[in-house]
Amino acid sequence: MEANEHNNIQINIRAIFNKNNCFDIFKNTKLDGEHIYEPMLNRQRLSLKLQKAVLSRHYQKIALIIRLKAVDRILLIRARLKLIELATNIFMLDVQQGQESFIPKELCQDSLPKCYKFYDPILLII
Repeated sequence: MEANEHNNIQINIRAIFNKNNCFDIFKNTKLDGEHIYEPMLNRQRLSLKLQKAVLSRHYQKIALIIRLKAVDRILLIRARLKLIELATNIFMLDVQQGQESFIPKELCQDSLPKCYKFYDPILLII
C-alpha cells in the first residue's frame, strides 16, 4: 500500500512541474503591458493542474477498457457516458484556465450525419 501511495505522489509531482503547454511557459509574459493569460495564484494553478491530471488518468483508464472491449452491453454504455463526462470536464478545465484547447473527439460532431449538425445551435450561429 505504501509503494502505491509513493507512486501516486510521484505522478502528482510530475504533473505539477510538467511545462508542456503555452500557459505554463508564458504565464508571466506581458504583451503591451497586459498579461497574456489571466494572473492566478500558484496554489490555484497547482490545484487545477492536479485536478486535470486526475481526470486525465481516469479518462485514459476508461478509454483503455473500452478499446480492449473488456465490457459489454449496459456497462459499455455507462463507460462511454463516463468517458464523455470526463472529456467534458477536462475540456471545461482547459477553458476555465484560458488554455488553448481542442474539442475532444467524444464531443466533436464531425462523425455525425448532417441531420444532427443542422440542429446544433452553435453551428447555426457560425
